[in-house]
Amino acid sequence: MTILLSKKAITRTQAIIVIVIILIAAIATGVYFALISRPQTPTKNEIVIGCSLSLSGANSAQATNQLNAYKLWVDQVNEKGGLFVREYGTRLPIRLVVYDDAGDATTAVKLYEKLITEDKVDVLLGPYSSAVFFAVSTVAEKYHMPIIGPTAASNDIYTRGYNYTFIGQQTVSNWADAVVSYINSKSDLQKIAIAASSFRVAMMMASFVKEGIEGIDRELIFYEEYPTGTQDLTALVQKMKDNNPDAVISLGTLADNVLFVRTCKELNVNPKFFYIAVGYDAPQLLDTLGETAEGLCGMITFHVKLPYPGLEEFVEKYKSKYGLLPPSECADAYTTCQIYQAAIESANSLNPESIKEALLQLDIMTIKGRFKYGEVNGARWINIYQVTYVGQVQNGTVELIWPRAYATSEEIYPKPPWR
Repeated sequence: MTILLSKKAITRTQAIIVIVIILIAAIATGVYFALISRPQTPTKNEIVIGCSLSLSGANSAQATNQLNAYKLWVDQVNEKGGLFVREYGTRLPIRLVVYDDAGDATTAVKLYEKLITEDKVDVLLGPYSSAVFFAVSTVAEKYHMPIIGPTAASNDIYTRGYNYTFIGQQTVSNWADAVVSYINSKSDLQKIAIAASSFRVAMMMASFVKEGIEGIDRELIFYEEYPTGTQDLTALVQKMKDNNPDAVISLGTLADNVLFVRTCKELNVNPKFFYIAVGYDAPQLLDTLGETAEGLCGMITFHVKLPYPGLEEFVEKYKSKYGLLPPSECADAYTTCQIYQAAIESANSLNPESIKEALLQLDIMTIKGRFKYGEVNGARWINIYQVTYVGQVQNGTVELIWPRAYATSEEIYPKPPWR
């Protein structure tokens, strides 16, 4: 049977079809615009972290230790697939960019400009030493990028009112507080002698120690400065000996301190308390002085026996990878990386401003203890929980003796005779 549709019916059918087509087109258009207007997750393949270090020059050994800790942290993070950054919705592996500044601040400044403007790094790690960090932190401030100084302890770095410069260890003033508080615990340490080389950090510490000694009513019976690298300290030590000090404080580079100790032994200067800073816990000190080091005390910002979470694992992995126990600059560098990791994960972003704000909100435990940034005696941004320790060489090993709460061994007091 043949069914004939009227012209009116055909028109009605066509109208329905047109309406359906229009509705489908409208829905499709809406979906399209919804998709293109929805915020898209940005794409990124890696986190680029950069620094310069004194890989050649006088501080190459310490700077290499610092780099070793950076590499250890990067390897550990990358083994887990990288850091999760919510902004990108995935874990991102880390690529480390490192240049050699040879310990020259002018070179380092140029290299940090390159890291920021050419390499387009996401995060800046600090160089070795206070002097170099003082210079490059100005570059970071210029570009509004946070930078943490693992081995930059000089207080004057952090009293400039900079907003993007953070410390990764204890300040020099805190170093001084530790030795002054120890001296204050010994009523028989009345006459104090200080010998300080022209090394930048040594000069600063000498200033803080002198101020501290005055504050506890002890007598500074001898104070003398000498050029770093001096080859003969006989006259200085003899003059100090003539004043018969109860406590001797040697402030200088590792080489300066070794020469000073040897000269004191030769002239039989053997006070009740003999203290060294800087480089006291460097393996080279014990290797160079041998039995002469027995009983010597000194400044320590880190010790492998401290009871902080993750420290034992760090020590084991560092020793496994590099074949030796980590000295202080390794712990400072690794702590800096821990702080950055916490800040990035808290910020959920690699945006420098977001990371800076996250750094200011952190209150975390690291392998060097509790860390929270704040202002301390006019210095910004300092760890308000910082603790510096006094160590003592006992049977060829450095033990902690002060503060008492952190002691790993009973102190030997007064200092035993020279061996």
